[in-house]
Amino acid sequence: MTRFDAAVDDCQWLLTHVIDCDAVLAKCGVDGLDRESIAQMLGAAGDFIGSAIAPISEQSDRIGATLQGGRVITAPAWKEA
Repeated sequence: MTRFDAAVDDCQWLLTHVIDCDAVLAKCGVDGLDRESIAQMLGAAGDFIGSAIAPISEQSDRIGATLQGGRVITAPAWKEA
């Protein structure tokens, strides 16, 4: 299996050096949403993708999804992920 890197550090860098996260947060006025909260969310998303999505990605690429009777049928393991 190919190793997956969620690039959380890259996302953090973009939020700090390109997007100016602090300025955006100051304008949006959402209580409790700060750079630390965003870092925690990015880390959790990276962990989830690395542990639940990445391991089944290769299988999904090979098998794909199908349309049967108007319903989308995903590759095995996607429902559990």
